[in-house]
Amino acid sequence: MPLDIIREDITKLDVDIIVDPTNREMIPEAGACRHIFEAAGKAQLESECAKFGKLGYGEIAVTSAGKLPAKKIIHTVGPVWSDGHKGEEIILRTCYIRSLEYAASIDAESIAFPLISAGHRYYPRERALRTASDTIKEFLSSHEMSVYLVVYDDEAFGISQKLYDEVEDYLDANYEDDLEDQGGAFLQRRRERQAAENEQLRVDESKTRQNADYSERILQPVFESRSVTIEDIKHRMGETFSERLLRYITERNKTDAEVYKKANIDRKHFSKIRSNREYKPTKYTVMAFVVALELSMDEAKDLLQSAGFAFTDSSKFDIIVQFFISHGEYDIYKINEALYSFGQHLLGA
Repeated sequence: MPLDIIREDITKLDVDIIVDPTNREMIPEAGACRHIFEAAGKAQLESECAKFGKLGYGEIAVTSAGKLPAKKIIHTVGPVWSDGHKGEEIILRTCYIRSLEYAASIDAESIAFPLISAGHRYYPRERALRTASDTIKEFLSSHEMSVYLVVYDDEAFGISQKLYDEVEDYLDANYEDDLEDQGGAFLQRRRERQAAENEQLRVDESKTRQNADYSERILQPVFESRSVTIEDIKHRMGETFSERLLRYITERNKTDAEVYKKANIDRKHFSKIRSNREYKPTKYTVMAFVVALELSMDEAKDLLQSAGFAFTDSSKFDIIVQFFISHGEYDIYKINEALYSFGQHLLGA
């Protein structure tokens, strides 16, 4: 996945590069920096870092990764937060940009960042996250690389309180978790859902009868003629997920690269989808394309149905994605931040 937010120990990641948020002297005083030095081999890293002297804010230095699974460590000096008017954001963006550009220059396939400056340098977490996400997103629009934002606990990561409250209210109104509710709202929704399911069953039964008649008309010639192949039958039975996805891309005059990058899916994965008519995606992949193509709710249901899925009001993941679609918000990174904040699987491969 091009950008993934994970809660993990950065020193245990098997990636090409990890990023160390250090100070100008590259001395492992606290936090992630000290942890990285201790895990990699403190004496060895200190010896390598000493050769660089002092680093300026936003600058980087590259060393070996010592005992870590990673191949290299990029050390970078993030800003100390003051009031937001002393160039803090420019410096922070520079940390990410220079690290990513170095990774690209050596053809690295993967890089893992902590949330730079959001710890003992007091950069507000929400703003640090937004700068990191925006900078990485811009980079990935023209590069192929797997980038990880690594957090150690939920307190180190979060969306704005306003957005969190809005999503939480939407969940409260739509998520059916159990029978405990106020004023019988759950029972009312349950009755409405049951009525809808009964109607759907009636429609499905009707379609089944129609399909039986249709299949008989379609398949009869197959048994009468050896010239009809299994592919002919598949073609007559309707679009697969891959076909429907490609049709939506064509109808919106999008390029493949525009769509798979916006879907937070790498090129190799998309190539598998394009080349395999019978490709079976996960629900998270389908939803990622829903967002990338900015589909309406009805179109989203259509694409999900082509892969054998549907929205359900018993899934927080589904409801959160519906919240953003209903608000016309199709920034997949913003949606993933919300999904992460509520403990849900992220969109993408």
